[in-house]
Amino acid sequence: MILCFYLSTATSMTEPFMINVGGRSFTTLKSTLEQSPFLNAMLSNQWAGSTCYVHGMPFVDRSALLFEHILDFLRSSVPPIFWTR
Repeated sequence: MILCFYLSTATSMTEPFMINVGGRSFTTLKSTLEQSPFLNAMLSNQWAGSTCYVHGMPFVDRSALLFEHILDFLRSSVPPIFWTR
């Protein structure tokens, strides 16, 4: 079941923060996610009432496999290097 509502509890910038992307849970710092303009807007009051939550976590309906690379980039500022086997 997917519930869409505004979650008003404040999360510390240094506490682990969970987000659900494509049905997969990711744990990081909220400050890491806020480096992305999209995720920052989603987690702020800017989109209040339109952010969906699944099991208490913000939900993004996108590829979890690609989000791994986005999260790595937000953590390190190093673009991903893709290769084929």
